[in-house]
Amino acid sequence: MDNDEIKLAFENCVKSLLRFIQEQNLVSVIYDIAPKIDFSQRIWYLDLESKYVYSKGKLFELINRRVIIPEVEKCVELMLRENFPQRINMKIVDSFGRPVENPDYRPFLIGDVLLPLIFKYVEKCGLIYNEECFEKIYKELLEYVYASKLPYLIVAPLENFELNNIEEVTIGEYRIRKLEEEEIKTLLSVAGGEILGPSFLSSGFLTNIYCIERKVDVPKGMSLDMSTYFRDIESFITALRLFKHGDVSYNAVLYYSKVWRISYSATGPFVRIVRSSSKYVLDSSDVECFKNFWKAFEKTINSFPNNIKFSLRWFNKSYLEFNEIDRLLDLAIALETLFQTGERLDLYVAHFIGKNSEERKEIWKDMDKLRKIRGAIVHRGYYDVDRGFVDRIEDYYRRSAKIFIESLSEGKISYEDIIEGIKDKILS
Repeated sequence: MDNDEIKLAFENCVKSLLRFIQEQNLVSVIYDIAPKIDFSQRIWYLDLESKYVYSKGKLFELINRRVIIPEVEKCVELMLRENFPQRINMKIVDSFGRPVENPDYRPFLIGDVLLPLIFKYVEKCGLIYNEECFEKIYKELLEYVYASKLPYLIVAPLENFELNNIEEVTIGEYRIRKLEEEEIKTLLSVAGGEILGPSFLSSGFLTNIYCIERKVDVPKGMSLDMSTYFRDIESFITALRLFKHGDVSYNAVLYYSKVWRISYSATGPFVRIVRSSSKYVLDSSDVECFKNFWKAFEKTINSFPNNIKFSLRWFNKSYLEFNEIDRLLDLAIALETLFQTGERLDLYVAHFIGKNSEERKEIWKDMDKLRKIRGAIVHRGYYDVDRGFVDRIEDYYRRSAKIFIESLSEGKISYEDIIEGIKDKILS
């Protein structure tokens, strides 16, 4: 059909439904308690908020065509001619879950397309017809119906993270940005509101307001398989940790359709990791360097040797430790796995990342101290560990792993060659 004819049919349908809703008093305005977001103060608090409540009985009659509205009927006929049921992958099943042959799609088109359309309209524009508002919602509906794939947003709130001197940044398929208001409200409804910061009965702090976002296109009718994207998010977090110091983490994932969104979905772990006050700050001056490192990391991640894979696992585990001893032990194992050695780790690390004899000597001293501390922990069960020392060991790992990854991404040298090169450097 002609696009103008389709638009006119939906426009008249919306106008008629608005009249019907008002004439039948189908909508009531109530006040409910809901979170209010204050971005300037980075806080939230509970306050009264108005919302619309619909009379389900009359709407049920409309769906089952006990109430006939000519403009609605015309719009339903148009949707049937335009193959809306097939375009939106509408499936009708019986009480046993079996597909129904030759189903009557009319009540489902009213209930699943037209009523959500009018609900969206009333929520955004109220009960008075507004052409500009209708245009926006109608455009979104057509995009949903006629698209072969639906864009989904996967959003992971970042723990203990800030951007500095920059509002947002795009890195490959990811965008680092501030959380939107509706995303924050959704996150406040899970895990006691603790994901975004310390929370109280009726208010709380928005300590964590940044997230990483990834857009993915999902064929219509298929569900979003989150397992792959969890791994991808974890890889991006790992790259951030390797790039610079700071206790960055993620604690939840939101995912929702960008087009014709009905609701948000949230999944765990829903655990706040507050290890220290060491905030991760990505400055505008860091962006280009991190983009280059992410390219190298992403290029090689699927072909990492087992030593690097297991080494990164221990490195990431150290970010979950609240005790400095446990954190130090994780980093020691990560280094030993990375360099394939335990006894002469002091020489390997010093010769691999030391820029001159003086720096190599300092690294050697710290690594020798690490060996002694680890031995004392194993035999005595405890050792008083200084956080600054553990931070230095973490930085040695970070520098070493980055060189391994960047060298491998060039494709000119293997992991085994790098290890042999370190041995040759020590012997020389």
